[in-house]
Amino acid sequence: MKINLRRVTTGAVLIAAASAFLFCTGFTKASDHGNHENGYLKSATYYSDDWVINFWNSESSHMDEELKQIREDGFNSIILVVPWREFQPSMAPEHYNDYAWEKFDRVMKAAKAQDLKVMLRVGYTWDYYSSENVLARYEKLLYDSETKKAWLHYAKRLYEKASAYDNFSGGFITWEDFWNFAENGSTLYGSGITGRKMAAQCGYTQYVKEHYTLEELGEKEGKTLQYDKFYKKYYQQHKIENIDELEVE
Repeated sequence: MKINLRRVTTGAVLIAAASAFLFCTGFTKASDHGNHENGYLKSATYYSDDWVINFWNSESSHMDEELKQIREDGFNSIILVVPWREFQPSMAPEHYNDYAWEKFDRVMKAAKAQDLKVMLRVGYTWDYYSSENVLARYEKLLYDSETKKAWLHYAKRLYEKASAYDNFSGGFITWEDFWNFAENGSTLYGSGITGRKMAAQCGYTQYVKEHYTLEELGEKEGKTLQYDKFYKKYYQQHKIENIDELEVE
């Protein structure tokens, strides 16, 4: 059986991320507004007089006045971006940032006082919590069980925390917070070593080997597929069985 390891798909990447999130469920209350039962949600993304990426570690001393103004301007809800690492800095062992969670409670209460619903953008990428590369943990969602477990615990805790407030209106994930490994897998590095390594790590390569011949894949793609240099060099010639042995350029 033959396979072309260039086929790392954006769809597989995004499905993995969405499935991990939706497993926690519950972030669906906005549907009450979508069917017009409670009117439309008119939202403003709120980050006080700070910046989105430093909001959760700032004081936001004018929060009450700001939310009051948002309500007076005709909005009935706010959107909070909730960075994954800021709220869960460490995954093994899992560690949570108390200050961020306490501020979350503060915002929920202040929004409720102004009769504002709250929608959550879950898994926001950027923060000022650490200088380490935050993108690595998002990429590991594809294949690392501990990272997946940490993500689910983060999402579950966030949902439970938010659900304690009746002004919680749901949550969502967006491609903007998962672009990095989708881009790596499909285009930016899709024709190089990184894309192929990701395909093997997440099980895509093995799945295709077990379910398709090279000819069947070619028929689906509408073109003739062949082994590429990477496959020959790193898998056939060197007989590499452990994907972690590969060096990513």
